[in-house]
Amino acid sequence: MSLKTNTQMGSTLIVVLFILIVITIIGAMAVKAGWFGLKVATNSQAIQILNQNTDAVFIPIEDKAKLETYLLGTNLFGYPKMDANRNKELVFCYKGSEKDFFSLRRAGLAYIDNSSKLQTSNLGTLDSFCKYEDGFFSSGRSAALTQISVRVGTSTIKPVLPFSGMPEGTDAEGAKIDEPKTLVVTAISVMPVLSSASAKEINACLKRASYIDPSITDISTEDKVTVSECLHKLNVPFTTQISEYSLGQFLKKSGST
Repeated sequence: MSLKTNTQMGSTLIVVLFILIVITIIGAMAVKAGWFGLKVATNSQAIQILNQNTDAVFIPIEDKAKLETYLLGTNLFGYPKMDANRNKELVFCYKGSEKDFFSLRRAGLAYIDNSSKLQTSNLGTLDSFCKYEDGFFSSGRSAALTQISVRVGTSTIKPVLPFSGMPEGTDAEGAKIDEPKTLVVTAISVMPVLSSASAKEINACLKRASYIDPSITDISTEDKVTVSECLHKLNVPFTTQISEYSLGQFLKKSGST
């Protein structure tokens, strides 16, 4: 009788242990599925926020009412258009809290100098490059940083149509107009909070050029790394949007990526 009772108790214990194991496995699967769903939702929200920030940048840039001001020599389009600044990027950190979209006092430059070295500097008294710290976020939620660079460059829109960029009804030789230039605007939005990278690493990435001319062959491997490439290596969530404009006495959007 005792042997039978012990056998029944042993069988019951095995069944209970088996049920506990099954419950544990199901619970672990549920937790894993929950984390995966949360990760997908978080990633989706992050992409949406980043895209919203980059899109918001181009609204004031394409505001026709501000074009005349932007074309001034010390402003958003006029400064990169000057001969002395043709190979330099005009850089600034977009802050939604700032009254003015652009101000030279909080702008800077990123460029490759004559010795093929990357140079960065502030034009005014304020930091021009975005930093992972309070006061540099593009919105009050302290979620995203948005850095903008403006440069005059060669169009990447192919094929290039004949007389593209020229005002209609003008004679390129007889009319006294500026030769149209291709203005390239790059907006990079970053979400550091979803990254394990340190503030120092992220800040170092943002203090780079957004574009390196491939014809410069003697530049160092370190200086050749762009903002986007650096952020990608650190696995920092970011989006990059590039828009090109034909700039003369007018502004005409020629494409975006």
